[in-house]
Amino acid sequence: MHFLHDTDKSVFPQIPDSLKGKRIRLKDDLYFIGGNYELSERKMQNYLLEFRDPLIETNVRKAKRLRKWQPIGFGAIPCAVFTAGALYMDSQFPSYLKPDPEKFNLKEGAAISGALTACFITTTLVIKLNRVNRNAAAINRYNDQFLK
Repeated sequence: MHFLHDTDKSVFPQIPDSLKGKRIRLKDDLYFIGGNYELSERKMQNYLLEFRDPLIETNVRKAKRLRKWQPIGFGAIPCAVFTAGALYMDSQFPSYLKPDPEKFNLKEGAAISGALTACFITTTLVIKLNRVNRNAAAINRYNDQFLK
């Protein structure tokens, strides 16, 4: 059985030969080679891996790993919904759960869920920043070492 991978040359179009050996630049989360030819992140990474440079390979592999973890931010959605629901319930039904040390307090649950929401969002932003920095480091290495 044949599985498609992002390195499969028959499925993913390659960079035209006329643009190989040109400078790669990053602008607004997009990658460009040889002026205005736009590259996807995967295409750029696969092109850089062809050079078999250990530093480029390390940065690209870490960027790929970070990309897989970036959707963790979607965990903020259920946490935010719970926070809003708990605060609404607490405001509409103040006697529903009285602040009793023996019982769970909605405001405390909302505060914990709100903090968890902030953690999910912050984690996603940090992962994205690290991914972009790893890709930029690989591009800088390519531009410095392989373009003279």
